[in-house]
Amino acid sequence: MGKMNKKMGIVILALLISSMALSNATCAINLGSLAKKNSAEVKQGETAEFTIFFWNREDYPYLLSLNAEQVPDGWTVIIAPEKFIINQSEIGPPYDEGTNAEYVNTQHGNVKASPVKVYVKVPSSAELETYEVLIRARTHPLDADITEGDRGTGLSVLLERTFKLSVKVVKTPTFFEALGEMIASTVENLRKSITGMGSAIAETTFFEDLGKTITDNVTVENFKKAITGMGSAIASNPNIVLTVLISIGILLISWKVIYKYA
Repeated sequence: MGKMNKKMGIVILALLISSMALSNATCAINLGSLAKKNSAEVKQGETAEFTIFFWNREDYPYLLSLNAEQVPDGWTVIIAPEKFIINQSEIGPPYDEGTNAEYVNTQHGNVKASPVKVYVKVPSSAELETYEVLIRARTHPLDADITEGDRGTGLSVLLERTFKLSVKVVKTPTFFEALGEMIASTVENLRKSITGMGSAIAETTFFEDLGKTITDNVTVENFKKAITGMGSAIASNPNIVLTVLISIGILLISWKVIYKYA
């Protein structure tokens, strides 16, 4: 009888633990996540950058932690931030103005998400192939004790999400290869600029507008008014005529002297 009671107690305790784990997992099931991209192509010695968005549709906050798993030997992975409290996410509109807020389109609307940056540093000696890095995200109660390198296990973990990031390593170009790529890129940009200028000129009425401006302003009537204005100025100031005649005489005498002794 005593053994039976002991077994019953163990079963009840196991059921209690299971129900607690189930309720905890259920309460955080509304964690939303989205990787902006899950693959990147980088050269040897460079860093690939990824962004993962998270949002919380529950009416209470919880703790979110991330760590890198399955990292190739010699590689460095930086996650920023590694852990933070994720509050209930806002749904727009209205949207935050003047901020760098990111919104993700979901079935509930445009949800304001919390971005997490993942930097994958590729060593210069990496082989030219495709590698995979696993990022695991876990949610915890706010009072969970999470230490560096150990994001918690058992009942302290409410929910887990795993992200598989693919990094393709390509050859680092030599100096002349890089110079060739730079020249080719510059020529291509110049070609696009010239093509754009040509299209802009072709699509505008620049020459038509210029011709219309000349036609509207250079008319017989305007020319006659200009001549009349000059005549009035000369009539009102007779010294202008004398000055013009003297200037013409000086020019003629100078030309004659130069021609004689040339």
